[in-house]
Amino acid sequence: MDLKQTDLADRYYRGELSSDERREFERQMEQDAELKEKVLLHKELLEGIDYHFNQGLKSKLQQADLGSESESKGVKHRHMWKGLGVAATFLFLCLLGYLLLNKQASPEEIYQAYYQPYPNILNPVERSAGRAEDDLSTAMRAYEQGRYQEAIALFEQQFDELSPSYRFYLALSYLETNQNQQALKLLEEVEKAGDETFYLPSLWYQALANLAAGKTEEAQMVLQKLIQAGDNTYSSKAEEIVDALK
Repeated sequence: MDLKQTDLADRYYRGELSSDERREFERQMEQDAELKEKVLLHKELLEGIDYHFNQGLKSKLQQADLGSESESKGVKHRHMWKGLGVAATFLFLCLLGYLLLNKQASPEEIYQAYYQPYPNILNPVERSAGRAEDDLSTAMRAYEQGRYQEAIALFEQQFDELSPSYRFYLALSYLETNQNQQALKLLEEVEKAGDETFYLPSLWYQALANLAAGKTEEAQMVLQKLIQAGDNTYSSKAEEIVDALK
């Protein structure tokens, strides 16, 4: 899918299309089997992102709550979090509110608040069970199970043959092991390759990698690219981070 179709797929599954837009998009899918298959894959991708994001952010909120109690026994922050729902936007606002009300949020703190590993959509473990694995499948299995150093070693063994999609996961493995410069270099390559599935995620993780490295100006430049790309999976989060950095 091109960026316009990706945007339509996002809005289609989030229920944001008008009745006419929805009918037209469904007509296009009925007439184009390849588009329909890509849209279904995009749905799985969105669901994976939302699940990993919600689970990780709820954990971060609980950690922030516990930390606040140990710093100030007279303030009962724990009760503030009990009524939180699982909607990602609401959780983001609460966490950023916590950071900004209690102290000026640093780039590293914002990075920690927003970072979640990207789900494995190339060789998910549950889909590849029972199949003979090649080296890339083994690398992806290691990535999915959090064995990032092992994933790096396997990816690097065949680096010259890696497609942009696998280089994306190598970049995230670098990011998980605090090798930010290596991660940024590869993410920039993925962005330039224009892979329709990983273009926007490559921008998102570039921004986060820059935040982790304390490069706020560079992070904001990349975040603006996400915002200017129109309504997409990351645009609202990008706007939130830009606001938090002001």
